[in-house]
Amino acid sequence: MSHRIQYRLFGEGELVVLVHGYGGSVHQWTKIKDQLQNSFQVVIPNLSHLYMSHDKLLFTVQVAKFAMSLKEKFPGRRVHLVGTSYGAAICWAMASLHSEIVQSMSLINPMVPNPIQYFVPPELRYFFDLPIVTGK
Repeated sequence: MSHRIQYRLFGEGELVVLVHGYGGSVHQWTKIKDQLQNSFQVVIPNLSHLYMSHDKLLFTVQVAKFAMSLKEKFPGRRVHLVGTSYGAAICWAMASLHSEIVQSMSLINPMVPNPIQYFVPPELRYFFDLPIVTGK
């Protein structure tokens, strides 16, 4: 399976990236997109195949793939990240590991710190089992 990230793009201006949560979809952002697209370029990625398919990726690899795709799709631009739940965790990691492309971040109902102990599905425990390494 390809881990190429597909985006929906709307409007023009500064980049606002809306990141859905685990089990969410690009459709959850429709009303917000409608309000933002007159002032911003709104980017809504579909990330579900990174963690829900049979070829799912570890959390740290998901973050790296997401960062790489933003850098390739929007070279030299900084983004405003907005994430909900699992998407908020991805945004937090992006801001921590790739601060050079993150202008601001808004988290909606983010996952709790050290969430592994609260996860019932074993695949979620697996994704977060490896620590994020900053290399600094």
